[in-house]
Amino acid sequence: MKLSVHKPHGPSSIPAWALRDGCSELVEPLTMIFNLFFSQPSFPIFFKKVIVTSVYKKDDPETPDNYRPKSLTRAISKIF
Repeated sequence: MKLSVHKPHGPSSIPAWALRDGCSELVEPLTMIFNLFFSQPSFPIFFKKVIVTSVYKKDDPETPDNYRPKSLTRAISKIF
């Protein structure tokens, strides 16, 4: 319920509002899926994919040093 719907949803086609609004119906299947993930030896590759973009920090916008990387992750990986 605390998932922010105002942030971009990253590489996923599932927006945060859909997960938040459907949480009562999704809690059981997501719990089963997440429990399966915990039994695996590594983190699922699906959740590792992100969109990296640059965010302006300060001073001259023409200088690359004035930008920082920002990773946009999937909303469902934030729940996990």
